[in-house]
Order: sequence, then structure tokens, then C-alpha cells
Amino acid sequence: MNDNVLEKLAWAIEAYQRKFALFFAHCNYEHLQGELRQRLQAKFSLPIQEIRLQSSIQNLYTTLLEALGQEKPAAVMVSGLESVEAIEELLTSTNNVREEFRKNLPCPLILWVNDQVLSLLIRLVPDFKSWGITFHFRLTATELMDFLAGSTQQILNEVLTAGEFVSNAEILGYCHRREIESALRELQDNDRELALELAANLEFILGRDDYANNQIEQALEHYQQCGEMTSPEWEGIRLLHQGWCYCRQAQQEKTDGKSYWQQAKETFQQSINCFEEAQRQDLVALYINHLGEVLRQLEDWDELEIIAQTSLKLQEEAGGRSKLAQNYCFLAEVALNRNQWQQAKQFAQQALSLQTSSQSTHLRVSSPRPFLILAQALKQLNQTQEAVDCLERGRKATKPESEPLTYVKLLDELRSLYFSQTQYLKAFEIKQKQQTVEVRFQLRAFIGPGQFQSVLFDGDAGNKENTTSFTFGRKQDIEYLVNERIALPKHKLTVLYGPSGVGKSSLISAGLMPVLGKKAIGDRLTLPVKLTVYTDWVKALGQELTKALRVYEGIELATPLDSIEAIRTQLQANAQRHWLTVLVFDQFEEFFFVCPQLSKRNQLYQFLLECVKGKDIPFAKVILALREDYLHYLLEFERFAESEGLESDLLKKDQRYYLGNFTPETARNVINQLTERSQFRLEEKLITALVKDLATELKQVRPIELQIVGAQLQAEKITTLSQYQQLSPNPKATLAQRWLDMVVTDCGTENIPIAWQILASLTDEKGRRTLRTQTELESNLNLAAISASPSSSLSASPRPRVPASLPLPILIGSGLVIHWRQEPEDRYQLVHDYLVEPIRQKFNADFRKELEEAKTKAEKAEAGRIRVLKWSLVGAVAAAVLLSVSTTVAVISARNAEKGKNNAEVFAKSLAARNLFNSGLEIEALTTALQAEGQARALAEKNWLEPDTKIRSLTALRQVVYDIRTSNRIQGHSGWVNSVSFSPEGNTIASAGSDGTVRLWQADGTLLETLKGHSGSVDSVSFSPEGNIIASAGDDGTVRLWQADGTNYTELATLKSHSGRVNSVSFNPEGNTIASAGDDGTVRVWQADGTPLATLKGHSNRVNSVSFSPEGNTIASAGGDGTVRVWQSDGTPLATLKGHSNSV
Repeated sequence: MNDNVLEKLAWAIEAYQRKFALFFAHCNYEHLQGELRQRLQAKFSLPIQEIRLQSSIQNLYTTLLEALGQEKPAAVMVSGLESVEAIEELLTSTNNVREEFRKNLPCPLILWVNDQVLSLLIRLVPDFKSWGITFHFRLTATELMDFLAGSTQQILNEVLTAGEFVSNAEILGYCHRREIESALRELQDNDRELALELAANLEFILGRDDYANNQIEQALEHYQQCGEMTSPEWEGIRLLHQGWCYCRQAQQEKTDGKSYWQQAKETFQQSINCFEEAQRQDLVALYINHLGEVLRQLEDWDELEIIAQTSLKLQEEAGGRSKLAQNYCFLAEVALNRNQWQQAKQFAQQALSLQTSSQSTHLRVSSPRPFLILAQALKQLNQTQEAVDCLERGRKATKPESEPLTYVKLLDELRSLYFSQTQYLKAFEIKQKQQTVEVRFQLRAFIGPGQFQSVLFDGDAGNKENTTSFTFGRKQDIEYLVNERIALPKHKLTVLYGPSGVGKSSLISAGLMPVLGKKAIGDRLTLPVKLTVYTDWVKALGQELTKALRVYEGIELATPLDSIEAIRTQLQANAQRHWLTVLVFDQFEEFFFVCPQLSKRNQLYQFLLECVKGKDIPFAKVILALREDYLHYLLEFERFAESEGLESDLLKKDQRYYLGNFTPETARNVINQLTERSQFRLEEKLITALVKDLATELKQVRPIELQIVGAQLQAEKITTLSQYQQLSPNPKATLAQRWLDMVVTDCGTENIPIAWQILASLTDEKGRRTLRTQTELESNLNLAAISASPSSSLSASPRPRVPASLPLPILIGSGLVIHWRQEPEDRYQLVHDYLVEPIRQKFNADFRKELEEAKTKAEKAEAGRIRVLKWSLVGAVAAAVLLSVSTTVAVISARNAEKGKNNAEVFAKSLAARNLFNSGLEIEALTTALQAEGQARALAEKNWLEPDTKIRSLTALRQVVYDIRTSNRIQGHSGWVNSVSFSPEGNTIASAGSDGTVRLWQADGTLLETLKGHSGSVDSVSFSPEGNIIASAGDDGTVRLWQADGTNYTELATLKSHSGRVNSVSFNPEGNTIASAGDDGTVRVWQADGTPLATLKGHSNRVNSVSFSPEGNTIASAGGDGTVRVWQSDGTPLATLKGHSNSV
């Protein structure tokens, strides 16, 4: 039958010489395909060009053109379609360019397909399928039986003496399962039954496939359906495979794995008994150590010692060495658990020596276990540095693929030793590597706030299996960016923006880049290039482009791409090779800080415009990813584009894509997917409660908060609702706080106070993150060190500088702090506003505790201090009298007298403030403390302030500020309160909170109304002069107007123009005009009905505050650029007031 079909195919190929024709050769069996291809070649005098597709190809058309080059064969024959990983995408792209085949391939094209590929052709690309003629090749029933028998026997022969699990795919190839199932289906269609032995063997083989695919329950069913095998040795092999299934179940069941280990022990013992019954001591020696591994897990050290000794004897008798290292590991671990440290060391050294020298093919990779056991023994023998050296050797000499759990334990032991040696940064770096391995091998579900790319190994960028897990919850966003932005010719530029902590960099690195690395768009392959370093963007982009060519296309460039011209030339070459280059500029806000010169920024703008225009750099797409609050920085790029004659609005809405928080339902799905893949299973009730707690009032879940809370859940092994609720009344906050504590603890015991000081310095009293330089951080640390500890002496002894550089790399590496490279000095910032509140709560609580301790110490020294002060005052008075009657005393004496007198006054007022406070006169105490602090600052400007005076004034002021009682406290916001305003009549209070609400209260604290509408923090609130309208401004970039007539509170209008956070809003005295100040560097003026009047541009940074003059014809604005600017109400600049050295 196949002969006739082959003749027809050969005739068809002959009939269509020198013109395109499409033929599908349908065959389900690799070996039959090979035979038929050889016979077909033999029928033609001119050779048929054969092309075998790689599994990673993305585009059939470009692959064929590159393979053919200038060749003009009689026909082209393509095989390997069934092995292509992205087969659906490849067929779709092939259909999109089907006309190109007719234009550029003037010969017959034969595509070899199996059932699966043929089905996809019919379902996905019927147009392309309809162009071709299909020729079907089949095996007879006898040939099918022979094929099944031969395949099973080939696997069985390999399995018997493998010594470990070797998958069917490694023996027969990728498509073996599909071929076996196809053969069984065809035999069933022909009503042919299998012999019992063949049926049993096939069940065994299918079970092995399921085990290799981690489908353990199905594998066990197949093994059990085999029935008892025909001989004891094969029964032993079946039981061995069944035991491996129980081991896998034990590894996956973290809470109750012991029962599975026990089943594995019993099954392996039965397997060994079968081998002994068959008198196959070689198989006993080969497989007995699997029983030893189970005994290790059960911690049955006595039995393990017996098995290890037995195995050693068997190895000696057989003359083999493959299991010796493992046996000595067993004995070393037994000794270790019996506290026999020296013996454990010796056994571990023997195991390590054998492992290093062994050339056994069964030892594919070195095991980390002997390194770990030896290090543990050395540690117990107080040979700590030797233990560290041993673990470092093990880390570098082994790979986690061999034994992921053991490798993780090795890293954990190494981290612990470095930490004990106070090498905290090294310990933290090892901890990061440990978490990387845990995520890669599905041992960890949550990774905290760090970017996802940090958990991907080099070389895994294109590995779909290793990256899809990290894009849970973002599939829709990735598909939109790829299919609706990059794939469409009209979209040359995409601005990807969103709030901090939403996962932009993670989406790019772990989602978009791997997808683009496997994507064909039309007749072009995509080449993704990502840039994150902008200090020398030309050099960095050249390096990243070179790396992309090597990783995705296997091309090594001979010369570096170290100039714009070289990069431009390479991008043009990419276009000629039918590539679509996608340039991704991640964390693009950093570019504006590290490149302050406009001329240098214009170089990048010019390059981007060339990509957008497409004339000089064709087939290139640009993605700019940055934080929402820096979006306005792109206005400079837009103005440059306009100056270059590009009329289109580069930053219009359809050029931007917003990446927001998760919905509660998406968050639930993300939690389920993350925990299922790592076997860290959470009770359904716990997931429900967790999502409810994570969701804000606006029904959004922050991805960063989900990761932090999830990471701490896993760290504390909390899997049930009961465990979660037992944490505290607010378990989510408790977990976040404990996560912070863990990060700070990683900085080292002696650095914990410094770390908390740094974190507190990165916040402000309004619950916001602040940008700080390292100099500013260290200045705050030194001030805190001075003010936190009372001195028992008036001498101004120098204090050591407190370095912020100790904990900063760890705080940055944990994902808690962001490092912004800027000129003239780098700055640091918390990763998200969400973390401000727990940091300030922790820091304030610690400070109050330290203050109480300082008070106790100060009171004990009170009498002595007063005596010293009295003598200081007497000296000051005497000096003053002497000055009035004597003309021989030097001027310096007078100054010293006045200095002593002024310090004494500040000291006395500080003491008086404390006494007033203790007497219940809190307002008077606050006034006196403020006076003392004011005088102290005046003395400090003259360099007259004594250290002890400074301590006393600061301590007095802090005591009063922290402990003073309020006359009435109004509570209701679930976060920070950023702004408050009284109505003109004074009977209503409006408050703006970080929880996204404006709340209205009576003066006695009764809540009147909660106004909801903002999608982020509300930063400013103001009443109109008549009191009937409230204006609110927020992080969502809007100003909202609300009616407030005492009974009806409704939203009147939403004013949208700012491209970032709106920091301040103000009414003019008449109430008919509103001014707003924003992070986009503008002040915007509106009519009270929301009609825009003017945009005031002049500030070079964010505008923090805006206010009208009493007459209403002048506006003043204060900005982050250190200036106050005065404007006429129509927007005409009047004056720029300079003098501040920092943000106003």
C-alpha cells in the first residue's frame, strides 16, 4: 500500500518542477518516515533538499530561506514539525505569509506530518492546508505489532541495568509516546488484541512516561495493572519503579510524607528480595542504595548502617565503584547523627575522594552531599573556616540539578557559617542563591519583593518551563503587548508604566523577554534586547544587543558594538535577515538621573526617533518602561520629537499601556498557581482570608504585598486559617512586620539599629517614601547616635562616624530599597509606599523604648548635672561682673562667658519643659521645649552649642511630642492621613488618607461621610470659601470636586490633566478658580466647574504646594527644584524665589 502512495507522491513532485506546490506526507512513525524519505530520494536524479527542523524554531518560512540560500533543489522535504515546541505559533505565522512561499520557493515543498500536526493544520490554518495534497502512509497490523514489541524490548533492555531512572524519551526519542498510542489505536480499530506479555510491558512503559511527567497517581495505576511480571527479576524492576513513585509522593507531601517513605521502604525491600530470588546479586548491588536513601529520610540510622555495609561488600565482590561514594556518605551521616564527629569526617572524606576520582557512567554529576556532611563534621570539630572552604568547593563543584534539596541545605549551611563569622553580605548573597535554586526547582512559591529576573539562571531566558511560572496573573498583559502592540506595524513605540511595586521589571524579564525570544511575527523572528543601565547607554546597548544575538541566534560578533553607528548598522542587518528587533528600555526613569546633560539625552532621543520613524532603522520596536510618577519626564522626549518634525503625539493615550494591581480574583489565582507548583499548599479558607486582607478598599491587591506576605507565610510554614488567625488581630500586618524584621536581621545583629535608622530615614511623617543620598543617610545615623544616648559628661568628645554602607547592599538586594544612580550622588528609596507604615511603627516603638531607658539614666545623673550647671552659671555671672569692671580681660573670655550662660539657659529650659510635662501642663511644656530647641539651633549656628545641651533639648522636645495627649482624636482611615482642612464655618473637618478616601467629620469627631473615588492615596483636600465644594487631589493624577451641602455628598467632576501624582489643591478667595500642583512639574488652573484655564510650566521637578494670594490675582508654587515661583493667575511668570538648598 505504501509503495503505491509513494509512487503517486513522486509523480506529483515530478509534475510540479520549477514551480511551487505543497504536499503533506502523513506518517505517524519516525522509522517509517526515514525509510520512505530514502526511497523517495532514490527516485530522482536531482537531489531533494532535506531539512530537519530544530525544536526551537519559530518561523518556517525564514528557516527554509536561510537553509536553502542560493540553492535551487528539485524539491524541499521538511521533517521534524512534530517536535517543534511552539508548533501552533509556527503554523499561524506560516499561514500569514503563505503567499511568500509562492513568490520565493519555485519548487515542490513536502511537509512530513503526524496525526497531531495534521489536526492542527485543519483546525488552525485551513487556508494553508487547503493549498496542499495529503499522502497517507501506514503500517500493517503485523508491522504495528512488531513495532510495539521492538520498542518495549529496547526500553526493557536499557532499564534493567540502568541503576537509576532513565526516561523513555532518552531511550527512544521525543515522539515515542505518541507513536505507541497511535499504534495501539490503529490495532484497536482493526480489532487486533495484544499478547498478555506485550500488554503488560506496554502498561509498564506508559507508567514510566507518567512518572517522567510527574503524574504519579497515573503511573502507579499503570504499574499495578501490569500484574505480576513473568520473572522475579522483572517483578523486582516493577516494584523498584513503584517505590520511586512513593518517594516522589513523599517529597511532594511536606506535611505527612512519612507514610509514603514507609511504603517506599517496604516496596524497595520487596524489590531486593525479588532480585535475590532470581540470584541476581548484580541487580541487588545496583539498586540497594535506593533503600538506603529511604532509610535516610526515615532517620533509621541502625538499618542504614547495615544497608551501607552490605552495599560496600557487594561492591567489593562485584569489583564496582559506582556506589562506594554513596555508601560512605551513608556511614558518615550515621556517625554524624551519633555525634561521632571524627568518624563522620573520615567517612565523608572517603566519599569525596571516591566521588572525585570515579569515572563511572552512572555518576553523571557530582553530589553535593559529601561536601555538606564533611562541613557539618568540621563545624562540630570547631574547624569553622575549613567547613566554609569545604562548602564553597561543593557549591562550585556540583550542580543543583543532581540533588536540589541537598544543594539547598549546603547553601543554607554556608550562609549560616558566614553569618556566624559576621560576614553578613556574603551570607546574604548565599541566601539569594539559595532562594534562586528553591524557585527554579519548585521548592519555593513566593520570593518577596525582589524582581523575578533575579531568580532566573543565565541561559534560561528562552526556557519556557523556567519562566512561565513567574508571569502568573500577567498573561493577559503579555499577550496584549505582544499581539496588539509589537505585532501591529502601526505601533512603533509603547510606553509601559505603572506604580512602584506592580511588577513591571518582572513582567519584562520573566514574561515578555522569554515570549518574544520564541515568537515569530509575520515573516519575521523577534529579537528582544533589554537595557537597564544608562550611565553609558551606547556601550550598554551594544553589549545587550551582542548578548541577544548570541543567546537567541547563536551568533558571535567579531567586533564590539561600541558606537551608535555600529548599533545602527547591526539593526539594519537584523532587518535584512528578516528579524524584528524589540528594544526594551526598562526602569527608564533612571536615564534622566544618570544622564543630566541635555546634549547626551538628545543622543538617545535621536536614536529612538530613528527607530520610531523606521527609515534609517527599519523593523525595530521600542518599549519604554518606567514608573507612573516619572511619566512626565517623557515630555522632554516629546518636545525633542516635535523639534525634529515628528508631528504625532508620542505620549498620547494609545501609545501608553498601564500595568496596575491585581483584582482579588486574579490574586487568588496567582496564589493557587504559585503554591501548587511548589507543593506549598494553603488551605482554601486561608486563601480566602488572605485575599480579603490583601485587598484594599478599591478592591485591588498589590503584587509586592502579596509576595511579601506569601514569603513570610512560607518561612513560618503557615498553611491553615487557624495558624494565620493566631498570629494577631491583624495577621497580614504581623507577617509584613516579621518579613521586615527578617530582612533587617540579615544585616547582622550589631547592624540592626543602623538598618532601622536607614529605613526610617527613607520615610516621612506623611507616610511617604523619600529619596536620600548615602551622605544624608549617614548624617541622620550620626544625629540619631548622638541624640539617642545621654551623656554623663559635658565634654564634646568626638564620636565615630556611623556608616550606612554596611546594611545598604542587603536592604537593596532583598528588594526592600531601590538604588537610583544619580549625579552628583546616588539616591536610595523604599520600594513601595505600602512599607512606610510598618517601618515607622517599628522605629517609633523602638525609639520610645530607648527614650525611656535614657530618661532613667538621666534621672540618676540629675543631681550631679545640676551641680555642674550651678557652677557653670556662677562662672558665667562672675565673668560678666569681671567684664564690666576690668579692661584687661580678653574679648575671648567674654564670649566664653556668654556661651556658657546661653547653654545654661537652654539646659534650664529643657529641664523646665520636662517638669511642666510631668505636672500635667502639656501645652506649656511643649512651648518651653520648642523655645529651648529654637535657642539651641541659634547656638549651633554660632558653633556655641555644647553636646550635652544638644542632647537635653532634643530629648525634652521628643518626650513632649511623643507623649503629649490630644484633646480629641478622630480615627477612621486605614492608613496615613495626608491632609486635613476645616470648613469656613469651622463645624466640619475634611481629611485625606492614603487609603484612597476623603472623610468628613463633625468637630466632635462624628463621621459624616466617606467620599470614595480616587484609585490611590489622597494627598490634599480643601474647602471652597463658601464651604459647599470640596476639592481633593491624589496619586491617581486627578483632582476631584465634591458637593458638600451638609446633606448631599456627591462627586461633581474629575479633573484630569496631570501625568503624575497631584500633591496640592487650592481655591482662590472667590471660590471660582482652582489651582493644582503635580509631580509632572506643572501648576494647572481650572474653573470651579472643571474647565481648564492655564498650565503653568517652569519648575524643573515636582511641584509640592500651591496657594492663591488674598486678592486672588497671584499664585505661589513651591517645588522639588528648591524654588518658589510667583505667577499671575493667567499663568504669566512674575518671579522666581531662590534660596532653598533642597525641596520646598
